[in-house]
Amino acid sequence: MGVPMPMLGPKDSDYYVSLDRNKKGIVIDLAQPEGADLARRRAAQADIVMENFRPQVMGRLGLGFDDLRKLRRGMVYCSISAFGSSGPWSKRPASDIIMQSVSGLMSITGEVGGGRYASARRFPISRAVSLAWRALLQRSLRATAFLRDNTSRSRCSTLRSP
Repeated sequence: MGVPMPMLGPKDSDYYVSLDRNKKGIVIDLAQPEGADLARRRAAQADIVMENFRPQVMGRLGLGFDDLRKLRRGMVYCSISAFGSSGPWSKRPASDIIMQSVSGLMSITGEVGGGRYASARRFPISRAVSLAWRALLQRSLRATAFLRDNTSRSRCSTLRSP
């Protein structure tokens, strides 16, 4: 996070600023005991914990909602998965390219008069979908935090990609 990819433009590009402005990043190996311990310490100080692993991965690491809510009363835990928490594709990993492909969006991306390729910066529909998804996520987190604030209980919000 916070480091621009050369093909996406410089740090002052609209693409970089819309996705990475003011982000701070840390790399943690959650499979290592020290990494999982660091994640627990960070979560114990957080109002909101967000993760986007496949279903049950965080639970196996001891970092699922049931594990972390014991560390901080009122924590909001947001779990995002590409294909939901159940169903035939629920265990599949995903990335932007995979989601563009399975949604059919990749079939219409590319340069005018040129070959086809996936590129959020050259095809505004991809960016519009991304912005809409972020707005949905933000509203879900606000609603979950509202419930938490009015019940004093930890809450888990589970989202899947549209």
